[in-house]
Amino acid sequence: MEIINKCMTPRFNRRSRILLEQLEDKDELNPEFDGKKIEDYLIWEPEGDLRVYADFVNEIPSKSNETYRGLSTKEFSQLHTQGHLKSDSRDVGKGREGTYSAGDSKLAGRFALRNARDLGASVFLVLDKDALPNLTWRNDWDFSSETIPRDAIKHAYLFRNGKVKKLI
Repeated sequence: MEIINKCMTPRFNRRSRILLEQLEDKDELNPEFDGKKIEDYLIWEPEGDLRVYADFVNEIPSKSNETYRGLSTKEFSQLHTQGHLKSDSRDVGKGREGTYSAGDSKLAGRFALRNARDLGASVFLVLDKDALPNLTWRNDWDFSSETIPRDAIKHAYLFRNGKVKKLI
């Protein structure tokens, strides 16, 4: 229940507390990312609606059996209709292949916040690491997999209009 007590601040509404409670389970936390905040990955301070999203992501623990991805609503729609998401080299950089996800929920949250800021909405995914095909470490914080299949999604949250809505 520690995670719920941490989010009993005025910034969190009852719905956010319920969503965070659903994330808390017996899975092992990843100590490598313990204590990180989304602000560690941002060069700007989240304000207004973005502050709500940042506070939500800051309360999501990074677990060793999960990876995380922040994406646009367009990418999420693609993933949902096609059954998977596959990045092209334009998304991941020259000479790099695969579809990226992060070992740290706050790093992935950075991309969700950027999309929410630039596009007005975004989606934050919590993924089952074991369900990602050909998963490999790319560096200290990123994973790459062949695709992100729809079945790998444990939780999906929509960030829009200053609210966090659970999609999956």
